[in-house]
Amino acid sequence: HGYCYEGNCRCRYGWEGSDCALPTPACPHNCSAHGRCDGRRARCVCDEGWGADDCSDDLTFGCPGVPPCSGRGLCFRGRCACDEDYSGSACERSECPNRCSGHGMCMPSGCVCTAGWKS
Repeated sequence: HGYCYEGNCRCRYGWEGSDCALPTPACPHNCSAHGRCDGRRARCVCDEGWGADDCSDDLTFGCPGVPPCSGRGLCFRGRCACDEDYSGSACERSECPNRCSGHGMCMPSGCVCTAGWKS
């Protein structure tokens, strides 16, 4: 699972150990493509400008919300990509399931259906 270079094993991604025989434990979200996985601790070591357990927070541009994106999305270049059922620039608004199917208004308590429709 690796190759020898100047008398030392160089392990391929996903393998570690002196002879590259140990699988590397998984890191959260594979470090969001903004870091590398420290297999010994199963933790991400984020690239410069990135943070959070899974390296998903863009620290260079920053995102609105505390924590970034209100903890309901991923930060990328200063903009939030909100999780399903959340919206807003900081993922601060809860959305109603299926947006009330187009037959009502989404309120903090849930869908308020238009006349003739039930939830």
